[in-house]
Formats: sequence, C-alpha cells, structure tokens
Amino acid sequence: MDSFPYTNHQEATILPLIGGLSDDYFDIQSNQLSYDLARKMRAKAKYLYSPALVSNPLIREELSNNNAIQSILEAGKEVDLALIGISSLDQESNMRRLGFLSEEDVVDLRRHNAVGVINSRFYDNEGNETPNDINKNVIGLNLEDMKKIPDVMTVVYGDQKVDAIRVALESGMLNIIVTTDTIAEGVLGRG
Repeated sequence: MDSFPYTNHQEATILPLIGGLSDDYFDIQSNQLSYDLARKMRAKAKYLYSPALVSNPLIREELSNNNAIQSILEAGKEVDLALIGISSLDQESNMRRLGFLSEEDVVDLRRHNAVGVINSRFYDNEGNETPNDINKNVIGLNLEDMKKIPDVMTVVYGDQKVDAIRVALESGMLNIIVTTDTIAEGVLGRG
C-alpha cells in the first residue's frame, strides 16, 4: 500500500469482502487494508468486524446474520471493482503461513482438485468452490458472488500461482490482472 499514490476520490467507498485473518499480521488484515486504501484515495471506508474463518458453520451462520456484518457483505455484492488476492496451495500461501491450513487440509483440498484460493475460498480446476470444511466456515463473499462483480482485479506475483490464475481467469472469477512477465507467459501457455 505504501507505493499507491494519493488521489482524490471522495465519492468512493472502500470495503472488505472478507473478514480478517490475523491480528499477528496486521498489514494483511482486511479492515486495515480498506482503511489504508481509503486514506490514500481520500475515500470513505467501511469495515467488516468479523474473522474470515470460524470454527464451524453454525458460528458462521450466526455471525453472518448479524446486521452490521450482513450489511457489509450485501454492500460487497454491489461493488463496481473488487481488488482481490489469489493464491495456490503452496507453502508460501498466507493461509498456510498463518496456520489456517494443516497438511491434512492440503491433502483433502488436493483430493478435491483444489488449485487456488480467492477470498479465503478454495476452488477446483473448473473454478468451482471445493466441498471442504474451510469453505463452509468462511465469512465473506463466495465465489459465485465474486463472479457477478463487473471488474475483479488482482495484483499477483509468484510463478507457483500460474494454474490458480489461469483457472480464475477462465472461470470468470477475475478479469483484470497486474503481474510479472513470467506469470503472463505461463497463463498464456508460453512458459
């Protein structure tokens, strides 16, 4: 966020599409990222006061029915542009680094042909959410809601993410990508 220039978009509202992942890594916490971007754009910010992942579907349902959380999730479905992160199942992924994924989870996800994760939701090689417990416990927009957003952008690096990016593009989960030349070549099948 440090290199993003100051602009003047006072009519814009920035909001997270997923709850927060960790207090230990404040620089990647969704509310903090929304605040930082809104400050740089001189825009308004709204916040999703919820964890990204909870321990079971009942807690997810209860929190998702909270008026404050529900209003942000509904507003998220109406955004014009979503700036998202994308990752693969490799050792470098934030979810593995933060301890949200065990080796057992990774084995299970691979069994379901998982190739990537967007908005803390894992998807398979056809762009469908995988039927795993983690996806059932996420508080944030699901992938079908993400596909309805007019413009979905990612800024991504890491050659290990090529398959995840290719599937996300082909299945309509994103349509704007800022990346490296090696990832672009890989996505285009030239690498």
